Amino acid sequence: MKWMAAISDVGLLLFCCFPALQDRGDFFVGHFSLGFGAAFVSVLADNQGKYGKMWECPDFFPLGEKYVLVISPQDMQADGGEFHNGNQAAALIGEYDRKNYRLQEEQVISLDYGTDFYAPQTLETEDGRRIMIAWMHSWDMDIKPAGQRWNGMMTIPRQLTLRDNCLYQEPVEELKKYRTDPVVYTGREISGRCQLPDIRGRVLDLTVELQEGDYREFTISFAGNEKYHTSFCYIPNTQTIEFDRTYCGMIRDVVCQRRMKIKRVEKTLKLRFILDRFSVELFVNDGVQTFTSTFYTPAEAEDIVFECDKKAVVNIEKYTISLDGEK
Repeated sequence: MKWMAAISDVGLLLFCCFPALQDRGDFFVGHFSLGFGAAFVSVLADNQGKYGKMWECPDFFPLGEKYVLVISPQDMQADGGEFHNGNQAAALIGEYDRKNYRLQEEQVISLDYGTDFYAPQTLETEDGRRIMIAWMHSWDMDIKPAGQRWNGMMTIPRQLTLRDNCLYQEPVEELKKYRTDPVVYTGREISGRCQLPDIRGRVLDLTVELQEGDYREFTISFAGNEKYHTSFCYIPNTQTIEFDRTYCGMIRDVVCQRRMKIKRVEKTLKLRFILDRFSVELFVNDGVQTFTSTFYTPAEAEDIVFECDKKAVVNIEKYTISLDGEK
């Protein structure tokens, strides 16, 4: 059983997920009095056997004019391009029926399309922002090198907003305090394979705005040298982004490739990469979709390579992230 609690106008409400009820993972609401008496209240959200068997790490909160139930289902089966097999992080978004304590579900979305994003939790800051942090790992995805003395990381804090009925995730503004050494390219043409002066490193805030063109593929590789690399490839014809960490240096038989369908197609594709030494967090079109993955490439692999089969025009903005202090 997984649970969370909240104070309401009727007292203490306990939100529980029971995995053993026909493998449905339904989410219940119970009412607890100060005398520790308990009574069933309602089913907040009904899984109906669609989204895994167990909803871990629930989080229920208002966002804009709607309510959001964040869940981490286990034993998911792939469903088109929205959900992949195994462990997942999802959001149920809709209206909250306060009288009957039930979420009137309007949409269910994946919170992240990458290989390493699970158990997200949120908090509300003093200035009213809803901030989410997740475990950058997965129960079934152990790829750390032998001898490494730590396992697992957390994502950077992300601010959640609802705009035009879409959930957006963006790095918190505070991250900008640690950006140094700006490098900017405007209207740069990329044809074939190239590296750009001062665009390299492993701890970066890198934004690439990609204009429409007649190319078939545009690839960004990072954490690279003559032996290693990890890449994202944009395919305009299918409006997909393909991730590949096959050559990042891992030796485990785990998922190395994953594909993400772009939901909101714009004339300009905006890709913001937050790179850490052993991880990447990609924010697509201001965070309407995200992709998080780890890679344990040796730290000396710092090359970033751009490649296009024909010609693409890009705007690039790169910052080094320095944790030595606020700049």
